[in-house]
Amino acid sequence: MLGAGSNFDFEGIRSAIVQDLSDRPGVDLTEFRQPMALGTRKHTSYRVVSIYPASRVTAAFDFMITSGGYNSFHEAILHQIPTVFVPNEAAEMDRQILRARHARVTGCGELLRASDRIGLSAVMDRMFDPDTRKEMQRRMARLHFDDGAAESAALILRAGRMLRMVDPI
Repeated sequence: MLGAGSNFDFEGIRSAIVQDLSDRPGVDLTEFRQPMALGTRKHTSYRVVSIYPASRVTAAFDFMITSGGYNSFHEAILHQIPTVFVPNEAAEMDRQILRARHARVTGCGELLRASDRIGLSAVMDRMFDPDTRKEMQRRMARLHFDDGAAESAALILRAGRMLRMVDPI
């Protein structure tokens, strides 16, 4: 699930990933495409499914490969899905590379840049290791998620207490 491809060329790394995975015995590959993705792909070697959000079904897979976008990143981490993040490095995008690096450094995911075809096999080898995936899930499980509502409400309450009410003249 590498994004719509409207502002960044993922085709080279997508093809390399498909080739690497197709060469591995017993792999059942499914590509999720956002409904707004450009173009249509027809493959005989694997399924292409149009779905959004994909997080509804990703727990059914051993791991996923996705862009490092805000939603994709946080859904993968929140749902503890072992993930290879391939950041969209278009100049107009947010710095997805930083999220992907953070996942790699903290052991919560893998990083694969679109230009890094040499390291692809090593990344995939790690993702096919069940112990590596379990360790990623263990690390993700230790993270605390909060929607921020309670903290925001407390901040507003504190700010309100700091105001001094003055009677109008």
